[in-house]
Amino acid sequence: MPNHGTANAILPGRRKQVEAGADYFLSKRTDVYLVVAYQRAAAGSVAALYPVGNAGGRNQTAVNLGLRHTF
Repeated sequence: MPNHGTANAILPGRRKQVEAGADYFLSKRTDVYLVVAYQRAAAGSVAALYPVGNAGGRNQTAVNLGLRHTF
């Protein structure tokens, strides 16, 4: 599968990526979530996590932390 960047441009080079997430329920309808993603691009390429965009170098980390309440 190709690596797509901004405006659906195909980015050259290979990337390795790992993600982890956790969800903790505070009540029946409210929870806190955390997702962490890390990407490392091959030499000569840049990391590009969606929707963050291109990094200035080969490594990029994104952290999403949120509070969710359903009605």
